[in-house]
Amino acid sequence: MKELFIVIVILLSPFVVSSQDKDSAIIADIYNEALLSGFSMNTLQYLCTEIGPRMTGTEQADKAVEYTYEVMQKLNVDSVYKQEVKVPNWNIYKRASATLYQDGKEQNLNVDAVGGSVGTSGKELKAQVVEIRSRKEIKRLGRENLEGKIVFLNQKMDATLLNPFQAYGEAAWQRVHGASEAAEYGAVAVLIRSLSLTADDYPHTGIMRYKEGVEKIPSLALSTNDANLLSRILRACPDCEIGLSLDAKWEEDTISYNVVGEIRGSKYPEEIITVGGHLDSWFNDPGAHDDGAGCVQSIEVLRIFKKLGIQPKRTIRVVMFMDE
Repeated sequence: MKELFIVIVILLSPFVVSSQDKDSAIIADIYNEALLSGFSMNTLQYLCTEIGPRMTGTEQADKAVEYTYEVMQKLNVDSVYKQEVKVPNWNIYKRASATLYQDGKEQNLNVDAVGGSVGTSGKELKAQVVEIRSRKEIKRLGRENLEGKIVFLNQKMDATLLNPFQAYGEAAWQRVHGASEAAEYGAVAVLIRSLSLTADDYPHTGIMRYKEGVEKIPSLALSTNDANLLSRILRACPDCEIGLSLDAKWEEDTISYNVVGEIRGSKYPEEIITVGGHLDSWFNDPGAHDDGAGCVQSIEVLRIFKKLGIQPKRTIRVVMFMDE
């Protein structure tokens, strides 16, 4: 029996090796085509520089839909179509600004709106500032110390954590929930330390959520360098004031589209493998990494399969999602 098993293995081994060699060759072809074509980089460059920031509900988002639709059509895949979707429509009519008032002097701070924030009703919102370094501190200080104040949420990301996303997650409450948690104790606005481990002058935006039944107050992101500066100034001048301005508001939801391209499977067409990225980006960034790269790499799957003549057994569906 043992001898028979050995014979069978010997007889079958050329077929196994042959199959492995074939797969390895295809993988090598995919690898080389992706690296040498330049398609992804050229597509990404156009998306980010010619179209630019792509907030949902904007003209740039519409242009991104049309562009990626045309790109996928040119690949001659089995189907390309648009899928209607209702998306939020938050608009900024004038970018955020912040001015520090200290001893008769004024100093501009690097700020930007947190995504979804209400505005300052067409005027400067000026108030004293209270610095908070932890979530528990909001409740501890309470209405007595926070009412009528701008709350400066200055919890740093923990640089000692091996996983940066864990550090991000532990500090993200400031941006996502900070405005409502401060508003519950009478705060009139919040300044959020940008969620970054880098010391720079660029404020980082991102999504926020307002708690139902709690007054909506403006939320602005502050660069990490200016967060450090403001913290030092407040220690020396705890009564100094900051003036905030932001013209932004929510409009009615609007219609946009997901863009879908497919290569139909030869054997199991109803079994679908989906690859995709979100086409929209924030108002202050062309979204090369988040998530332009994900979009063009997904389209690249279709292009390479077509270029190399690879026919998948299952349907490959590539989706440009609008509104993440």
